[in-house]
Amino acid sequence: MMFSKSQYRGNFKKQRVALFLLIAYVVLVTSGLENVNWNPTYGGWANNIISLGLLGYLFCSRPNGKQFHFRTLVLLLLWIPFVSIFNSWTIYSQSPSRSFLLMTSQSTWVIYFLLHKYKVQEQVVLKVFFYIALFLVGIQIVQQFTYPNAPFGTMSQDAMIESHAMEAAEQRNGLWRFRMHQNGYYTAPILFAMWIWIRKISSPKLVIFVALFFASIYLTLTRQVMFACILAVFCSMFMGQKKINFAALFIGLIFIAGLYAYYDVLFSKLAQQTQEDSNEDNVRLLAASMLWKESLKTPLTFLFGYGLPDSTSAYGLYMYKLQSFFGVFTADVGFIGQIFERGFIYVCVCYYMFYKLFFKFKKVIPTYIRMFVMFAGVMSVMIFPCIVPAQTVVWAMLLYVCDLHINKSILALKS
Repeated sequence: MMFSKSQYRGNFKKQRVALFLLIAYVVLVTSGLENVNWNPTYGGWANNIISLGLLGYLFCSRPNGKQFHFRTLVLLLLWIPFVSIFNSWTIYSQSPSRSFLLMTSQSTWVIYFLLHKYKVQEQVVLKVFFYIALFLVGIQIVQQFTYPNAPFGTMSQDAMIESHAMEAAEQRNGLWRFRMHQNGYYTAPILFAMWIWIRKISSPKLVIFVALFFASIYLTLTRQVMFACILAVFCSMFMGQKKINFAALFIGLIFIAGLYAYYDVLFSKLAQQTQEDSNEDNVRLLAASMLWKESLKTPLTFLFGYGLPDSTSAYGLYMYKLQSFFGVFTADVGFIGQIFERGFIYVCVCYYMFYKLFFKFKKVIPTYIRMFVMFAGVMSVMIFPCIVPAQTVVWAMLLYVCDLHINKSILALKS
């Protein structure tokens, strides 16, 4: 199909508008840069209005069609957590309206349908990841030198008093660890995409950006994120290979040798931290055990979870006590924490999504997305990857890109 110059310019403008709106949405609604929760601030109300608007759009439009290969999965992941509202109401008398507002954070899944509606190009989605990841790594590096003047990812004075912290940011391995918890989810897709490109195209710019984004992953100073990233990069060298790729194997061995050679510089204090953590009463194991037992109390709580706690309810007070006295945090125990909050069915649907992306459609889905699935799957044991808006919006965008590739392969077969 041929396009006139005016049609081409119009399409180009639409894609630029889509890029701007996607970046604005991610920054405003998700917790990629700072947590914007349900609270009386303008940011909180903006989150409230946009989330309800997205759910309203889904109700009114009811998108359907052969181009939506992940429609059922997305709808299940969007709506299943809302069933937990019943459990938090009947067990802890938490207000259903308040629980509903807390759960509207799930509305980011609707982005999957909006991208289809406006036929956004894959390049635009990758640019969203690129610009946000570049901004995040800039913050991470600059604030290493400007701290304590660090507006992003640091604790407020009240939070420091409440947690008895001496510093607004934690120090690990001689570096400041800023609380931009979800930056790995924005950085990993574009890092993996560029890693694939750099194996095909010789470009100094690509090398610089790959190095920057690897630095961003390292500056999370989170062991699980670093391990999952390294594993995904190493395994990518063999993805889609019918025979052993000796060049890829050689590069992989050099990569491992480099990590080993500079282990003391890069990971010694993190390894020491791991040893110290294992000697501190195994708090994570205690948390996993407690939350698992709580989940098993009734069939409904096991299948659909207790939902998200409101700080003013009996449920919120109970979770606050678990956190304060026992160090029990649902976010620290991966899939077990999410069975407690969102239920066993939700967790199973998430893992089924991983299976479809990594195995069922492996011939048509881009390698960088399969790398991200491996990255997320490995982390899910300790950090579950489908909880907060910063994570679900990434999945929504990647599932849309997968649809583009599946539809393209179907058209190719027909022609």
